[in-house]
Amino acid sequence: MNLKPIILSCISTVCSLICINASEWHVSTDIQSKKVLLEEFTGIHCGNCPDGHKVAADLLLAQPGNFFPVSIHAGSFASPRPGEPDFRTEESVAINDFFGVTAYPSGMINRHVFDGARTPVTGRQYWNEFARSIATETAPVNLWMQSAYDKDTRQLVVDVEGYFTQQTTETVYLTVYLCQNDIKGPQSGSSLDNEYVHKHMLRACLTPVLPGDPVNGCQEGEFFNKSYTYTVPDIIGDVPVVPTDLELVAFVCQDENEVLNATSCVPACDGIDIPLSIEIEPYKLPVSLNYGFGFVELYVLNKSSQPVTDAVFEVTLNDKAVNTEWKGEILPRSKALISLPVNWVTEQEDLNSFSVTCLSANGVDLRSNEVFGSFGAIPVASNLLKVQIKTDYYASDNTFLFKDSDGNVIKEFGPYPDGVADTYEELLTLENNKIYCLEITDAWADGMMSPRGRVRIYDTASGSDVIVTQAMEITGHGQRLFVATTSEAGVTSPTHTPSNLLVDIYNVNGVMVMRSVSVSDIQKLDLTSGVYILRYKEDGIQKCNKLIIN
Repeated sequence: MNLKPIILSCISTVCSLICINASEWHVSTDIQSKKVLLEEFTGIHCGNCPDGHKVAADLLLAQPGNFFPVSIHAGSFASPRPGEPDFRTEESVAINDFFGVTAYPSGMINRHVFDGARTPVTGRQYWNEFARSIATETAPVNLWMQSAYDKDTRQLVVDVEGYFTQQTTETVYLTVYLCQNDIKGPQSGSSLDNEYVHKHMLRACLTPVLPGDPVNGCQEGEFFNKSYTYTVPDIIGDVPVVPTDLELVAFVCQDENEVLNATSCVPACDGIDIPLSIEIEPYKLPVSLNYGFGFVELYVLNKSSQPVTDAVFEVTLNDKAVNTEWKGEILPRSKALISLPVNWVTEQEDLNSFSVTCLSANGVDLRSNEVFGSFGAIPVASNLLKVQIKTDYYASDNTFLFKDSDGNVIKEFGPYPDGVADTYEELLTLENNKIYCLEITDAWADGMMSPRGRVRIYDTASGSDVIVTQAMEITGHGQRLFVATTSEAGVTSPTHTPSNLLVDIYNVNGVMVMRSVSVSDIQKLDLTSGVYILRYKEDGIQKCNKLIIN
């Protein structure tokens, strides 16, 4: 297949291939794993495309520096209606047509044709699996890139270096994409009307789009470098070009197929003053089922041209607001993970709502967007626990960390082998009157779903395994399960439970058999012989006792 290259007249190129001392180059000469390129085909009238955008965003969050998404608007779903912006470009249409894309959303992972497929174009349900597979391969070429934008001339200068760790037998081409973030516009499948924020949108190609810019000589141990100068227009299609929202993605491929490696960078924009602006996002393991850490984590996006060194956040739990100061450093136009101290254990109820917003940064008043959510009460157990883990086929993707309320790792379970979905059990003897967390993370943001795994925590003090808490479906980046240990060595008999209290009754498998039963009425119930667990709240504290029916 051949496609006449699309060459932009505003680009100049300088190329050299030299064997010199490696210390004079920026690119690494170490053997490295392949980075992952996702070329995602999408459109503003594609109702399922926001889900594809989310898969790409989760992969980027899980694998920063190793995963590079490019959003290519083309095809019938990208055709705008009257009054709508046209996000298509000559390059995006050419790529879409060359690879014969007709389904959206779809994408190519390193343009690789995986087993059983006839084309590199695949559905979003395979992106995580295929990205994981590519990342296990050794890259035959390493890449490095930097860029700078001159606000006076509007010229963008891009330098790319490469180093071959292996000899390649095919013709090799370099492609450099120019992408833009934070473009607002319409998007079917969302509820944001024209305020949907499009990311990583392909706007131009600084090389011939297909097959790319040829790299001459690809022997092991050889370097190459290429430089490009591109005059950034004020507008591309219907979209104003904001230099500080630009990013570049470069990759080397064999002909038009099989990407050998990729890299990315954002251009330096010295001299452009961007007013102070903060956005916040929830941590990749968001507060959900219950929560017991003494801190809450947030991603903070510094969208300004100055570093952020201090900020004040408003943290609200159940309508009670507390201002919390933070100090550190978040570089210009970058994102950082921070932790804010919270006292959510003594203040929490059976059902809790929370919110966090930034009130000021660097002493300047502002109000960011709000992160909010809800969570339930922490389940209570003895200090004798059993953790049961059923893995999926990709167990090496997962970490299983048992932490205290300060986030310190008490014990790490595993690692467990890939290729088999098996069940493992771990025993724990913990301190009394403490809060602990079992934290499950997934390196490729697709959870434990191949096949579906699960995690359960049992209380073993009574001699019978009683389920305290469980996660039967772990998706995305993972999940956290909290548990509080009591001051007692184990559960007690129901005679220690006040008769006027209402209790929930569970069997030893953790299934509720009765709800809101008065202790004084238990003897009237028609319960079969066996061991049961009474769960109730007394003086604001969750408690559990054992009930034996003979």
